[in-house]
Amino acid sequence: MFDGCCGGMGWMMPWGWLVGVLVIALLVGLIVYALTGRRGPGVSSDAMSVLRERYARGEIDATEYDQRARVLRGETAASEKPR
Repeated sequence: MFDGCCGGMGWMMPWGWLVGVLVIALLVGLIVYALTGRRGPGVSSDAMSVLRERYARGEIDATEYDQRARVLRGETAASEKPR
């Protein structure tokens, strides 16, 4: 079957472009993942680390810590008005 073309691999020709596209998409995905890391939506681990350190040093009290942590997580209290 298709022995006259491409060393007998002529049956794969229609799928060759698809394989190339998938390889390129995989490479782009890996590059994006490597650059952005595993951070999910919402809070940045750096911001929470700074907040925890400030609380541990006594720069902010528990109420302020809770309020700022909620903001970083994207939560709002029922009594707070969005800005």
